[in-house]
Amino acid sequence: MSTLLRRAALGHWRRHPLLLALTILGTALGVSVVLGIDLANAAALRSMQLSTEAAAGRATHRIEGSAMGLPAELLATLRIEAGAHESVPVIERDLAVVGQPGVALRLLGIDPLSEGRLRAHLAGPGGASSELLVDPRGAALSAATAERLGLVIGDDIDLRVGIETRSLEFLQQLEPVEALHERLLEGVAIVDIATAQSLLGQPATIDRIDLRVPEGEAGDALLARVRTLLPPGAELEPVGTRSGLLASMTRGFRLNLQALSFLALLVGAFLIFNTLRFGAVQRRETLGTARALGATGSQVRRVLLGEAALLGLIGSLLGLGLGLLLARVLVGGIAATITELYFALDVLQVAPEPTALAKALALGVGTSLLAAWAPASEAANMAPRLSQRRSEAERSATLAARRALGVGAFGIAVGAALLTLSAKSLVLAYVGLFAFVAGAALLAPAASAWLLPLFGAPLGRAFGAFGSLIARGAAASLSRTGIAVAALAVALASSLGVAVMVQSFRGTVISWLEQTLTSDIYVSAPSMTRTRQAADLDVDLVERFEALPGVAESFRFRGVELPSSAGELFLAALALDDKAFEAYSWSEGPEPDAWERFSAGEALLISEPLGFRRELALGDRVQLDSPTGALDLPIVGVFHDYGSDAGMAVIDRSAYVTAFGDEGLSSAAFRAAPGIDPDALVETMRATLAEGEELFIRSNRALRIETMEIFDRTFAITGVLRLLTLVVALVGVLSALAAIQFDRAREFAVLRAVGMTPRQAFVLICSQCGLLGLVSGLFALPLGFAMAWVMIHVVNKRSFGWTLLEFAWTPSVMLSTLALAVAAAVLAGLLPATLLSRTNPARGLREE
Repeated sequence: MSTLLRRAALGHWRRHPLLLALTILGTALGVSVVLGIDLANAAALRSMQLSTEAAAGRATHRIEGSAMGLPAELLATLRIEAGAHESVPVIERDLAVVGQPGVALRLLGIDPLSEGRLRAHLAGPGGASSELLVDPRGAALSAATAERLGLVIGDDIDLRVGIETRSLEFLQQLEPVEALHERLLEGVAIVDIATAQSLLGQPATIDRIDLRVPEGEAGDALLARVRTLLPPGAELEPVGTRSGLLASMTRGFRLNLQALSFLALLVGAFLIFNTLRFGAVQRRETLGTARALGATGSQVRRVLLGEAALLGLIGSLLGLGLGLLLARVLVGGIAATITELYFALDVLQVAPEPTALAKALALGVGTSLLAAWAPASEAANMAPRLSQRRSEAERSATLAARRALGVGAFGIAVGAALLTLSAKSLVLAYVGLFAFVAGAALLAPAASAWLLPLFGAPLGRAFGAFGSLIARGAAASLSRTGIAVAALAVALASSLGVAVMVQSFRGTVISWLEQTLTSDIYVSAPSMTRTRQAADLDVDLVERFEALPGVAESFRFRGVELPSSAGELFLAALALDDKAFEAYSWSEGPEPDAWERFSAGEALLISEPLGFRRELALGDRVQLDSPTGALDLPIVGVFHDYGSDAGMAVIDRSAYVTAFGDEGLSSAAFRAAPGIDPDALVETMRATLAEGEELFIRSNRALRIETMEIFDRTFAITGVLRLLTLVVALVGVLSALAAIQFDRAREFAVLRAVGMTPRQAFVLICSQCGLLGLVSGLFALPLGFAMAWVMIHVVNKRSFGWTLLEFAWTPSVMLSTLALAVAAAVLAGLLPATLLSRTNPARGLREE
């Protein structure tokens, strides 16, 4: 009997090849989105790890200094007095390649004679040679890096250092013997440490010292001796700390992308359920006959679940191939966003990670089995004599819709509870959001049963009997329409929710810029990471600008990464006046005497994201390690900041210079004198630049425009995922509507037999599809706004610490959602409408 059931299933799909193809394609697309995001995220994370490993090698610890670096003589002190013989000096910077926008090289200054101690990939026959010691401009690149940059031996490599262009000579091509070493050297330029010091203009300092410390008591003793010799402001830490910090900085961003990919899979699950349920409904007579001949319910369930597993497996295998292609498309956008927001990242390869492939395959097959369980159980439990009645299918669908109300309400309650359960857990927030969305989607069949009849009277008055047919035909087959409505509604709601979230965030950033950008002109050196002014600005150049006629005031900014009692943080040294101080929007505070204490260098301000990530609040104290000793400063204000989700601490510039001896600049701001046009003053400043100098000089208005362009680019990948989710929904809805219309072939044959023309049949089917789309859109509106509220006030807060995001939307968002819903449903109904309207009525009535 099981063999007969399997043959019947095979015959069913042979008769409906279009439905078979669409079911497999829907599964494949859902799996591909999940896998594509997984692989792209893994590639980005792997690139972070490789860049850290390339610079660290076999080192176990590193010593890093303050903003001014470490004195070069510290290395000899450690080797002689502490016995740290396996220690090497390092200078490491990300520098932009001139003439190749968006391309960076990681400059690694080393001592070629001692590198074999810690970095095997830089030693040996294919590693860095002593030639780098002889040529003061010499650099070594791997073959892959040279090919990507279009360089051959002897070519100059033009790099942007601050505002100037400086050159190195491609002197040696590295030829590592191992594939891993080749990957470690991708995007890295190796130079002698003296060459790096000369190129960067820091002749007496180095960035850090890498050490290899043995395990056990000997290693502990060595670390203790090293700590006693460290100058103020220097910090000793394990090498994994840095890579862990980089990974944690991007964790929220990567997790948000994964969550969006799971929305696509959730939509796919509803559509798989819909298609398999249709398959069971269409075969109800065959299954009833098999039951009457002796097939047991468990045999029916096993065959239907086996069918679902096979379709899921085929779709998932196809999805693996599509996912690999998608990952190669998405990885560039992910790397660009990380570079804009966090640090320079160049992802060159997407590898088919076995764990990600297995996860995607398991999700595809598991989702198919989960979606098939309910229709398989329903078919297995139906009495043979009832299985041949269409009315029984509708009755059971109505009962299932009522039961789904209770399950859906439970899912919404569970989701709401999880969303409020933890104030920090982003994973719980997403689990709660998915439970909420799934629960709400289960209400869609009942909601469609309530909404569709409401259109009967107005359509009847407008179009007569034809209008009544549109509404009644769409409402009469709940077993065939409810899940299609739910699937399309979830896709539309997720798209609407993300759109409202982005629109709200955009509006908040615009308001924040209007409050915080109080100067007329902003000047900074080119930097790979646009949200951090990481490159140095020439102080003499700023003084030249300050002396220009028309400049009324200037403000200097210095941004550095520093160790502190709260971990490594970004410290901004600002020379604020009371007007700029009052422009801050405060999350906590400020304390009554905050301005006086801050301007006296006795207190800190911190941004809301930093307080969130480091669990700092108003009144807490932060200790900064400086060359002159520890600075123990209280927090007197927490301000809203949307420039970076990593956050920053702000200190008075005079206090910073006194403590750290660092008078360098990262950027400067200027106010024009009354009556002076800022745009004209910008052109005057640009005219003072020497040939070869590059500087970002932007007016207030231009900086706002550029900031919003960066904002839009960072959310571009989100738009791609929204589109992919809608594509999954469109394919699935096409499958669902095709199944619906083919199952109603006899109904349309009767209508054709009593006089309905092919054109009228075509219009009727498309109109019913459009009505189903409209109902999906109406259901998606409240669900989408609820999702937007959760993403704004729960997910964003737990991801980045932002609390003051406006909930902004426009009527056009609602109208476009409804229009998209109707258009998607009509588009999906075109093919089945065309086929059915052209079918000979006699064929549909043959069994009558």
